[in-house]
Amino acid sequence: MYEIVAEHPIALISLGATRLMTLRSKTLPRRILDLNLENGSLLVMSYETQLHYDHGVPKTKNPADARISIALRVRPSTGSG
Repeated sequence: MYEIVAEHPIALISLGATRLMTLRSKTLPRRILDLNLENGSLLVMSYETQLHYDHGVPKTKNPADARISIALRVRPSTGSG
């Protein structure tokens, strides 16, 4: 499991078929935000979003067209220089 680095956002680049991305609040009241990530979409989520919301692409009953998702994030240093 990766860790997030404080104050750094993550960026998701979506290439290919449009897919639904769902953001769900971790606490009550439950808030849900659905976003259609189209080809070439860039979604930037703040550090605070990572703390307070879960995100993911829900499973679908029917096969989906091809898609690549690229996640860019700052990783914690390993301590070796």
